[in-house]
Parts: sequence; C-alpha cells; structure tokens
Amino acid sequence: MTAVDLFCLPYAGGSAALFRPWAIDAPSGIAVTAVDYPGRGTRRDEPLLWDLGALVEDVILTCRRASGPFALLGHSLGGAVALEVVRELARRGEPQPVRLIVSAAGPPGTWQRPRSLARSDDAAVLAEMRRIGGTPEALLREPEILGEVLDAFRAGVEILGQMPLKPAVVLDIPVTVLGGADDHVVPVTTLSGWDATTVGAVSQTIFPGGHFFVVQHRRAVLDTVARQLRQDLLRPPAAHAVGSRPEGGEAADINAPTRRGVLA
Repeated sequence: MTAVDLFCLPYAGGSAALFRPWAIDAPSGIAVTAVDYPGRGTRRDEPLLWDLGALVEDVILTCRRASGPFALLGHSLGGAVALEVVRELARRGEPQPVRLIVSAAGPPGTWQRPRSLARSDDAAVLAEMRRIGGTPEALLREPEILGEVLDAFRAGVEILGQMPLKPAVVLDIPVTVLGGADDHVVPVTTLSGWDATTVGAVSQTIFPGGHFFVVQHRRAVLDTVARQLRQDLLRPPAAHAVGSRPEGGEAADINAPTRRGVLA
C-alpha cells in the first residue's frame, strides 16, 4: 500500500525521463510520479506552456490525483515551480504536501532574471544547454527532435523569468534542500535562505557531483528523501498558520549565501 505519492518536476528543457528510474528504485511505500510538462516527453503533442501561472495550474491538476499524503520534488527550474505550486495550494486552502523537496534550486531572492531565449537562434540555445549539462548529447544530435528540445528549453527559461523574487506566502510545511558540491549552475553557497519560505523545519543535504547529482547519486538521494517522508507521516500536523512566522524560528544547517545563482 502506498504511504505517500511523490510528484517529481524536471528542469528547464527536461522531461519525466529524469525521474523514471526513481519509480523503479523507490522504497516500499513511496509511489514516484515523474511529471511531464505540456509539450514535453509523453505530452509532446500538447502545446508548450510559456506562462508560469498556466504551468502551476497544470501541476496542481496532477497533484489532485494523489490518493492520500503527497510530496513535491523539483529539480532546478522544477524546484522553483514546485514552490509556486505549494504557494498556490496554500492560497486556495487546498491540501498541502507533507514536504517540499527542492534540488539544485536556490531560494527566492537568489534567482537572477535570465536573459530571454525566445528569439535566440538555435546555436545560442544549444550552447546554453550544453553549458548547464544534463541533456544527453545523443539527444542534442538528433535533428528530428532537436527543435522540440530547444523550444522546451526556451519555454522553461521564459517561465523562470516570471518567478516572483520574494515569498508571497510563507508555507507551513518542512522543506528539504538538496545540492551538488560541484554545481556551477546553482552553487552550494546559494542554497541558504529557504528557511524564509516556511515556518516548518528546513534541512539541507549536499551530495558529490554537479548540477545533475540526482542522476549520479540517485539511490542516495532517494534514501534521503524516503527517510524524511517516513518521518513526515509520523509527525502531527503543524500548528502554525500559513503566512505567519513564529518568533525565533531557525532552520537547520544552512550556509550563508555569498553569491547569486541561476536556475535552469
């Protein structure tokens, strides 16, 4: 029997393929749903979304499929989208996830407004994707689908540029922050500050590797997430109201930021 549904949101230009191996490796009691955004992966026949609000609404519809407790995990751009999804659920008074898990994603206030790639030529977009990494080189050399991949990345960058820089709603759930020690896209030093987004506990775990440490260390990341989700199911509901922050609240093991990072 599934104890918690874990919805996993990919990075800009990415698809559910990033998280499909998780569904196989997930510990007992955790059902992983690898989410495809419209226009990508299994939903490639649908129009791409270029609007943050529309993408948030789409993910909320997916979250409503949960049969019980659920959690949201987002990698890079997916982490920013996941935060906005939880904020919107809180605004509406709808059921909240038991935990928000952000991977390779700095907190609001560390996000630089990216340069729009909507009108950039394919060579420029391809160069930026290669700089960030994560997309299989074989895929970038496949002319039949390269255009779709590049457009998906353009749309993801456009959505990132719409992200609010300040918390509009303070959450009341625990947040897990995952990072790569050698991530040049979202350096570890940018991961501090997630405690400003919630009155719940904030934990941080750093893994070896770069921006896509979730691929290199999939099982270790899954073990960390599973352990915390099991604890969440045993924890009584939080007493704080959404939008408030108790005095003296502190987060666990967060480093002070020294430079700003860019999600992708």
